[in-house]
Amino acid sequence: MFTENYPTWLRLVAATVQRRFPTLRDWAQDIAQEALCRTLEVWMRDKWPSSRHPLPYMRTVAHHLACDAVGTKEHPTEQSDLASLVEQSRRTRHEALTPLDPLNDIVRPAVSGMKDTQRKVVAQAQAEGADEDTIAASLQVPRQQVRSLASKAARELRDMAEVKAHVRPGHLRKQRRGEEDTGE
Repeated sequence: MFTENYPTWLRLVAATVQRRFPTLRDWAQDIAQEALCRTLEVWMRDKWPSSRHPLPYMRTVAHHLACDAVGTKEHPTEQSDLASLVEQSRRTRHEALTPLDPLNDIVRPAVSGMKDTQRKVVAQAQAEGADEDTIAASLQVPRQQVRSLASKAARELRDMAEVKAHVRPGHLRKQRRGEEDTGE
């Protein structure tokens, strides 16, 4: 069904796109082609019954693609513009950025900048991979106190400017009015 009818369907869908979206006149054929490819993919995957005609679905897909194209501020890039963009990116990308190692590049320097308190000791031990029981034994404090110190150390670290830039907004704590840090 697709092989014998697709040229007619492309023409009909492209004409519909041109009529409904005059600003996309230059891209109507491309939108129709993309709609045909997506329709064929769904048709083959879902094994639609032969009584169901694919043209209405193809028109709906084309309409959605056209709405997306109109809704964006950018228009599809022409082939000639694409070549110049690729060449420009090759000239400007002369150095590769290496990704940050969160532990070595963010956490350890921030922990070293903390005041000398039990919080700092707990944070350093956790950065080295020690568990709560080991830290509690070395500090000779209960395990629950280590948890509390670790929580306060984490809050202090998140509030540091050099760490705050790397913390997701949802993980930043909003302070309540009148709340102050009481220390240890």
